Amino acid sequence: MTSFRDGSNDVLTYTTVAAGVDATVSTRRAEAQVNVRYERLIAYDNGVDNQDLVSGLARGSVLVALG
Repeated sequence: MTSFRDGSNDVLTYTTVAAGVDATVSTRRAEAQVNVRYERLIAYDNGVDNQDLVSGLARGSVLVALG
């Protein structure tokens, strides 16, 4: 049990829905990669707001050489 500011002892229940995208582009001299995830937390209590989360990672590299 968790005690909240209003003094109630409630257990919060959420359902999570998530989707993600991975993308990669690659050539001989360059490469880029992106990963993004969207997550929706749906509360089962009218007094608790739903939440949206977005997270991700991006990286890139370039080969630099003479000739």
